[in-house]
Parts: sequence; C-alpha cells; structure tokens
Amino acid sequence: MEKFADIIEHFCNDSSFERVVLEKDHYLWEENNRQEFLAFLSEGCLNILKKNQFLWTTKCPTLVGVTSFFSDTNFQYSSVKAVTPCTLIIISKTDFERMLKEFHKMRAFLV
Repeated sequence: MEKFADIIEHFCNDSSFERVVLEKDHYLWEENNRQEFLAFLSEGCLNILKKNQFLWTTKCPTLVGVTSFFSDTNFQYSSVKAVTPCTLIIISKTDFERMLKEFHKMRAFLV
C-alpha cells in the first residue's frame, strides 16, 4: 500500500497548485491565525511551536495544518517555522475536494 505522503506528492505534481518557498526562520503561519489550506512540505524541515515553545520538527514529505484545516474555525493551533529553506505545495479546500474526486487512491486511503 502506498504511503499517504506519496499519494499527495504524486497528485501535487500538477502545476495548478501554488508552490511557496519559505526561507529559513520564516513562518508559514503563526498560532491563532486563520488558515484555510493544507501545506505539503516537499523539501526542507519545519519546527512546530506552541506559545513559542518547541514541540517537534517535521521533515518532508508531510502535510502540515491538518487539524486546523478540518476544524470548524480554521484557526491554527500552533506556529510553523522553517528550520531550513522549504518548498511547500498549498492545497486549498477546493483543491482537496478535487483531489478526493479525481484521485481514487487518495479517497481509498482516507476511507
């Protein structure tokens, strides 16, 4: 069975997705800010912080912002800061819904 990150990375090779380059020490978002997208980390490392306290480091390939993305409020529960230069693929709710409709492997993985 394919890993979830492999499935998303394959689908996100579609050039219609926005790509963001985040420089070292820059924030993707800060805690309590509203964000209505997921970010797929395709290159680099990110620190996850809560109240400016380090929680963990995440490395590619991974999705960030999942909990907030599926919450009713879309407020971030943590801050995300680049440890190294990072490349991220931005996935809006519309893009995510399209992925579920068009990519049966992703839908099967989630179900």
